This record gives sequence, C-alpha cells and structure tokens, in this order.
Amino acid sequence: MNIELAGQSDDKILNEVLDLEKYEWIKSYDIHIKMFQKYGKYDKDGNLISPALKKNGIPIPLILKIVSSFNRLTDDVDVKIIVNKDLWEEYTEGEKKASLDNVLNYLEVKTDKMGEPIPISEDNDKVQLRMKHPDFYCEGFNSMIETYGKDYIPWQEAKAIYEILQNHVIGKAKEVITETDSLLDLTKEKIKRQNKKLYDNKEESVEKTEYIDDNEDEDINLDDIKI
Repeated sequence: MNIELAGQSDDKILNEVLDLEKYEWIKSYDIHIKMFQKYGKYDKDGNLISPALKKNGIPIPLILKIVSSFNRLTDDVDVKIIVNKDLWEEYTEGEKKASLDNVLNYLEVKTDKMGEPIPISEDNDKVQLRMKHPDFYCEGFNSMIETYGKDYIPWQEAKAIYEILQNHVIGKAKEVITETDSLLDLTKEKIKRQNKKLYDNKEESVEKTEYIDDNEDEDINLDDIKI
C-alpha cells in the first residue's frame, strides 16, 4: 500500500496553520482534518514511473478531499489532506505551511439561501463542506500564450492583475516614504527646539554669571554701611 498517515512533524505543521485566526471556524464546527502521505510508483531500478499525485500529467505536492457524508458520520475524519511524499520531503517548513494554508483556504461551509450552514442530516450537527473556486486559473495558460500571445484574453486579465498589484505595492511604498519623511521632519524640528532651548539656557546662565562678577568688582563704600 502506497499511502499512510502523516508523521508527527507534519501534524505539528498542520496544527500551526489551523491555529491561524482565519481558521477558527474549522474548530468551531468541530471539523476533523487528517494528513496522509502517498508514495509514487517506482520500477525495480528505483526510477519514478508514476507520481503519487498529478494534475494534467504534472506532479503536484498535495490535494484536499472532503470525505463523503456517510463516512463523515461513521469515521473520525471530515477532510483528508494527501501529500505527495516524493515532493513533500524536499519542501522547507515554510513551504509546507504555505502549501497547507493554500489548500485550506479553498475549504468552506456550504450554506443555504439565507446564509445558514447546511447540516449533513437532521440528526447530526456536522455541517456540509465544499471547495470554493480559486481567484485565478493558470491551467493551459503558458501553452495558449505561446500560440495566441496578447490576443489570449486571460493574458490580458493577468496583465491587469499584475498592474493592480504593482500599483498597490508602489502606492504602499510611497506611503511609507511619506510617513518616514514626516517622522524625519518632526525629529529635525524637535532637535532644533531642543538645541534652541539649550542655547537659551546657556545664554541665560552666562548673563547671570556676568551680573554676579560685575557686582563683585564694585568698590564698597564703608560710609553706606549702617550699624
């Protein structure tokens, strides 16, 4: 059998992702998620002949599957995440977290027209789940670009998204620069005021010293002293 439960290290990474605030709903609906590892098929010489997971003939790192309603009622698992063990082992911890976060992001509760969660059955509190569509599709993108170039509509849409993101990044950068300049101006003004205050205090101190010295140099008239 080329599939087995994931190890503790992978479970730990999954739990860290599930601890993110945006996945609080998963805990609130008591949705149980388990990770599995799947191995590809190798020939007798150790060469990979069939990837564990693939899409359109291309190996992929992991998939998320919602368990059937019947199995959800009988088993202690609602969602399965299956990872391509051959690829998964090459990922860093950060890449694994990003990949898990990505697939979990498409999971959501199925609701009715009133926006209320739909239960699996009247006798059970478990809610129905579904996968939402991604914001952007890239399947077949490259091959179509090679054939049609700028006439390919998704290319135009991708370009528009790129420009929006670029303008957003530039706009944020300008905001940071503006805020930094403002802070620098305030700091300069504060230093200027402090220096002026120090200078004024120094001038005042000098004037007092000169006044005392002048009094000490005056001749004392003994006739003015009353006994």
